[in-house]
Amino acid sequence: MNWRKLIDIIFPYIETLPDDQVEKDKERLAEDLASINSAKFRQNEEHALDEARRVAASEDQRVKTAESKATTYLAVLAALVPLLITLQSTYWESKAGPAPSGLKFVVLITAMVYVMAAGYHSFKALQVSGFQRVGEADVASAWGSSRPLARLTRNILLASRRSRDVVNSKVTRIRVIHHHLLRAFVAFILLLLLDPLFYSLGYRVQKRPMMSAAKQSLLKAMRI
Repeated sequence: MNWRKLIDIIFPYIETLPDDQVEKDKERLAEDLASINSAKFRQNEEHALDEARRVAASEDQRVKTAESKATTYLAVLAALVPLLITLQSTYWESKAGPAPSGLKFVVLITAMVYVMAAGYHSFKALQVSGFQRVGEADVASAWGSSRPLARLTRNILLASRRSRDVVNSKVTRIRVIHHHLLRAFVAFILLLLLDPLFYSLGYRVQKRPMMSAAKQSLLKAMRI
């Protein structure tokens, strides 16, 4: 198995594209923009405009879906914060359960890392940058030309194509968030199952020795 694939299984991440792939994407973008600019749209301009609007609406829907899911994931992450605090209080203050504290600490830290990574990608998915749309000035300039429908169709397609990479980035981050939350959920379930598992293996909770009166008095004096 490739080591990159192994890392992605353990901690999903967005891999940076190699330089040659970046150059290919730039060339493809340039070719697509040139193809749109050279299109004449002489036949059935109304139908071409409808198709361009359909493409733009599809991209807008992808953006809305991605941002809606990112907002939902942020709400889920906000609900997990009190759970993390409760678990920390339960396992490190009361020392309840027979499972080793070190093992619980590792599992809890793992869950926290996944939660923080999901939060980071959620905020990045909601970040507004690089998305283009046809505005009022574009419509006005289109109707100032000899063929307004063709000009408007071209503007819509150019804006949609230039925004595609941003939309794909948002969708990719949503997939990464899903994988992080899934792993965080598994970590939380494992954390809850550690004590029952150690009980089933025959371990018992080690009782703390009672402190002497002198130690209790010393601790009270230190707190004062």
